[in-house]
Amino acid sequence: MPALPPDAALAAEVVDGLAQVETQLAEAMRSEEELLAEASTHLLEAGASIHEVSARLGHVDLRTTARYAAVRERSADDLADALDRGHQRAGRGW
Repeated sequence: MPALPPDAALAAEVVDGLAQVETQLAEAMRSEEELLAEASTHLLEAGASIHEVSARLGHVDLRTTARYAAVRERSADDLADALDRGHQRAGRGW
């Protein structure tokens, strides 16, 4: 392959550098939905009522909040216990 003229070589280096930066930014950035899922899961695991979390997120339907409530490495029973505690604190029991 023939050598590129100096301006073209510099442009190629800049493009390569920008591609690397773009890749690093894409890896570092998280979507709003991922942040909401993590925050709501943390609140629920800490014993917050699903109603409280739903209100903080501005959701009208609890199913919308439940979508964000991903279970991490805990069992479903642990999450259910956390939800029960939150409901009991809120005086909502099942």
